[in-house]
Amino acid sequence: MGSPIDIHGGGIDLIFPHHENEIAQSESAHGHPLARVWMHNGFLTMDKEKMSKSIGNIVTPRELLNDGWQGETLRWALLSAHYKAPLDWSDDLLKQAQASLDRLYGAVLRLKDVDAADVEPPRAIVEALSDDLNTPEAIAELSALATAANIAKKPADMAKAKVSCSLAAELFGILQDDPEHWFRASFGEQAPEIDRLVAERVAARASKDYALSDKLRDDLAARGVEVMDSASGSTWRRKG
Repeated sequence: MGSPIDIHGGGIDLIFPHHENEIAQSESAHGHPLARVWMHNGFLTMDKEKMSKSIGNIVTPRELLNDGWQGETLRWALLSAHYKAPLDWSDDLLKQAQASLDRLYGAVLRLKDVDAADVEPPRAIVEALSDDLNTPEAIAELSALATAANIAKKPADMAKAKVSCSLAAELFGILQDDPEHWFRASFGEQAPEIDRLVAERVAARASKDYALSDKLRDDLAARGVEVMDSASGSTWRRKG
C-alpha cells in the first residue's frame, strides 16, 4: 500500500500496548509515521457483553439479512452511535433503525412527484461528518430535513426538501431503494394482502362508496399502514 497509509483502524482495546508497539516498531524501522490517522472504534456489545467468537455471542450480517432485516437498516443501526462510542446490538436497536428509515422513506415517497431543485448538499450534515464522523449529529440534521419535507407545501420548498434529503442520504448510503419497494419489503409476506386492500379502497373511492373506503382505510391503519392519495394514484407506507 505504500507508507504512510491514510487510516489505521482498530478497537479501543488495541491502543495500548498493541498499536503503541506497532508505532514504535514501524517508525524505528522506516523513520516516518506508519499512518496519518489512527481511528479506534468503541466496543460492539450484545446484551451489554462484548461480542466474541470465544463466547459465541456473535451475529453476522448474512444471518440478519436472512432473518428479514434490510441492509440499510443494519447500516443505520451501526451509524446511530459515534464510532468511538460503545454500541449495544439488539432487536430494539434494529427496530429503532427501521422506524427511522421508514420515516425518511415516507418523506421521499410524499415528494416522489415533485420536480427536483438545484441545491447544494446540506452544509450542517457535511460539517458534522467532517468533524470526526459525528454520525449522531448528522442523523439529527437529516431528521430535521425529513420534518421539513413532511410539512413543506409550497412547490419551491418541496423541491428543495426533496433534493436536500436525497443528497444527504447519499452521504450515509441510505434511501437508495425505491420507497414503494422499501415498504413492501419491510412488510414481507403481508405486502400482497396490503396491495389488495389498497386496490379495493381505490375502487371504492372511484365508485363513491365512501363508507367502504373509510372501513378499508381503518383496516389498513390497524395493520400499521398509511395510504397516501394523490392525483397520480394511491401509494402506501408504514404508519409513522
